[in-house]
Amino acid sequence: EADHLDHFGSVEAYSAVFDEFAETLGSEGVLVVCLDDPGAAALARRAHERGIRVRGYGSADQAEAGDVPVAGQLRDWQFKDTGATAQIQLAGESAPRTMRLSVPGRHMALNALAAVVTAAEIGAAVDDVLDGLAGFEGVRRRFELVGSVESVR
Repeated sequence: EADHLDHFGSVEAYSAVFDEFAETLGSEGVLVVCLDDPGAAALARRAHERGIRVRGYGSADQAEAGDVPVAGQLRDWQFKDTGATAQIQLAGESAPRTMRLSVPGRHMALNALAAVVTAAEIGAAVDDVLDGLAGFEGVRRRFELVGSVESVR
């Protein structure tokens, strides 16, 4: 989307910065991209076509970007009072896993899925990552409940 145009001048120049970053990853690097965003999905396709290792993630109904490998899908996301629960499907696994978060918002669930995909790529134990995410309560002053007035929190 058209963002930071005050600095980059055009959507094309803004996109070029991401392409340049992807080129710096080298043979050991991996580009983890949310395929739900059309611009990011286009970046993933371009990088993949240039031989850059790319791992995509996103919603189960949107996580497709041509030949880009889909490493994780967010399924059955459900908002809870102070967080969320989702089923995630990781590439190469036959059954989905449950991901619990203490922070609200579908965007936070997608961010958490990005962390899971990235951690799995570097060999971390996915169960440990999911445990850590479940215990993460966010940073101070973000999503902090400061009061309730007439059912508005």
